[in-house]
Amino acid sequence: MLLSASDSTLLIVDMQGRLMPVIHEGDAVLNAAHKLAQAARLLDVPVVATEHHSKMLGVTVDPLRELVQATFQKMHFSSAREPGFDGWLPASRKTVLVAGCEAHICVLQTVIGLVHLGYKTVLVADAAGSRKPSDHHAALRCAARARMARRSSRQRWRFSSGWRRASTRASATCYVWSNSRRPLQHRSQGSAKVRSPFDTIPG
Repeated sequence: MLLSASDSTLLIVDMQGRLMPVIHEGDAVLNAAHKLAQAARLLDVPVVATEHHSKMLGVTVDPLRELVQATFQKMHFSSAREPGFDGWLPASRKTVLVAGCEAHICVLQTVIGLVHLGYKTVLVADAAGSRKPSDHHAALRCAARARMARRSSRQRWRFSSGWRRASTRASATCYVWSNSRRPLQHRSQGSAKVRSPFDTIPG
């Protein structure tokens, strides 16, 4: 699947210091997320992260933390339920790639919430993890069956970034859910206004 770098944001969900050590094959999940973040930064795709109850779970782990450009603190499992989250994301970008932990809790609920907000949402399967493999598999199945998901596909993907770096590839496997049945609703009317750190990024 071909993605537009100028239309995309990478969201890293809750890959925090006290959570990653208990994730099944956590090193592999972290490595996939790190490669994804490196590719995103190379292509000028904003890399943002959420941290769930950071006083308890800690901050985003290294080496991801040095690639993250902004961090959103949350208490809900779904990032999309946090007041101001929609307005905090880069305003003109309609595609959100999602990686993180745990796949069947915060990642899954965030993916579904983003689709409800009108974003094209890409869940990067090997950059998302859970404590149990069965929970990871269940999260992917649940997301694929979600009613708001019009289609799903599993395939290699790459960013199209125009003439500069059109051939740059990221090797993660991903699942895609596109909410194309209704127009994009990029600003939810009930959201609190939170200034996005990416307001100055063009495109």
